[in-house]
Amino acid sequence: MLIDLEEYDCSFQCALLPESSTTYQEDDQLRRFRIIHPYHPLYQQEFDLVDYVHDWREHRVYFYDQDDNLKSIPTAWTNVLPLDPFVLTSSGRSYFRTNELLELAFLIQAIKMRENV
Repeated sequence: MLIDLEEYDCSFQCALLPESSTTYQEDDQLRRFRIIHPYHPLYQQEFDLVDYVHDWREHRVYFYDQDDNLKSIPTAWTNVLPLDPFVLTSSGRSYFRTNELLELAFLIQAIKMRENV
């Protein structure tokens, strides 16, 4: 029996979403973020946050690059949200969260069921 993971799609981050990425900040500056994905070509560079959007089942941040082109990347590749408690707790000892392992198990099960037909 396959479980619909749609209902489990919202992680702890859903509760932490900012109301608006361009809302007045206490220091009256646009919020800046850093790209933290080690293999991204813009790794460790900072940008002004233009927008924060949840589309196509993914949270994304929008920003203007050095050439003033509007770009977007997954929020998980940035420091916009606090680190996932799982990532902090696992300290690099585990590459998968429980819901990711469950999804993998369901995919393997579906493949095995197709092979048996």
